[in-house]
Amino acid sequence: MDTDTGDGRSKAERAIDLVERGWSYRRIARVLGIGKSTVCDYVSGEYGDGGKVHEKREQLQAIERARLDRIARRLDRALRSPDDKIAVMAGATLVKVSESRRKLDGLDAPTKLDVKDTTEQRKRLAEMSAEQRIELHEKAIAEERQKLQETRH
Repeated sequence: MDTDTGDGRSKAERAIDLVERGWSYRRIARVLGIGKSTVCDYVSGEYGDGGKVHEKREQLQAIERARLDRIARRLDRALRSPDDKIAVMAGATLVKVSESRRKLDGLDAPTKLDVKDTTEQRKRLAEMSAEQRIELHEKAIAEERQKLQETRH
């Protein structure tokens, strides 16, 4: 049930407002005491085909792009951490952010690749220094940025 949030607005209205401010769906769900999927439903109703005009959808996409860019910048700094675990986690998370960005821009096919790490690949990664792993992640990021730029032109 979409009840009043105490400020005269419904949870749906409040959720849309927070999305437009760049909040994550998870954070909105937690603050409003609703499920993440409910937030998604509110956004779909507002910006989807049955909702408001196409410009609103583009506005939400621009907000989401800016949010993903902010996250990517933070992760890019974390890649330079002297702590190997932080650098590796930042790299893995940056890949997920990049995937989200590609999906948002319509560049990803809706298929999954079955990628299996071999023992040899894991062994090589374990033998790399933090600097080598950072260099590897930076190279992958640069390649993704290049691909993105090529698709925009």
